[in-house]
Amino acid sequence: LKLLLNEGVKPYAAVISDAQPTIMKQLDASYNGNLYFLSTANAEAVASHNGLRIPIFQQGYPTAEMLAKTLNMPMLETGGSVSTVTISLLEYLGYDQIVMFGQDLGFIGEATHATLSTSGRKVIDTSQLRTVTANNGETIYTTPNLQVYMRWIEQKSAKLQATLYTTSKYGAAIKHVQCLTKEQLLTL
Repeated sequence: LKLLLNEGVKPYAAVISDAQPTIMKQLDASYNGNLYFLSTANAEAVASHNGLRIPIFQQGYPTAEMLAKTLNMPMLETGGSVSTVTISLLEYLGYDQIVMFGQDLGFIGEATHATLSTSGRKVIDTSQLRTVTANNGETIYTTPNLQVYMRWIEQKSAKLQATLYTTSKYGAAIKHVQCLTKEQLLTL
């Protein structure tokens, strides 16, 4: 969110799913757009948001399912990451095209995040990592949890009514997900 705001992009909505207190670093007090939050997200982070707060209830978590039924709210597949939660949310909201930005599901070299990322730019030992093919045909590093998210997105995109795209030329190639060039993106 902070990276987008720093670039002058004000999203209509943001999504958080993390229960850890570190999620606070990713929020920006100046952002007052809609905040969708997983029912298990960090309560302090949710409470700190000045705009509209909208809960998301996850399938497969009995407490969330019970609360969703009580409140007559939908339950969504979550897939384990904020990106998978967001795909399920956008599907529920009826979008017919979903474009992922920065959804690399892997990384080039030894850095886990982009420069200036609020998640922290960690350097890791690549000898302990797996490799996958990137959208540009090169090989990149990934982790087991990122591969789980990739498989979830592949399975979800195969049955989505919406068309799912990525813009991550250097990110992991995901079956059923077209990687758009800038020119292709501008024609959507």
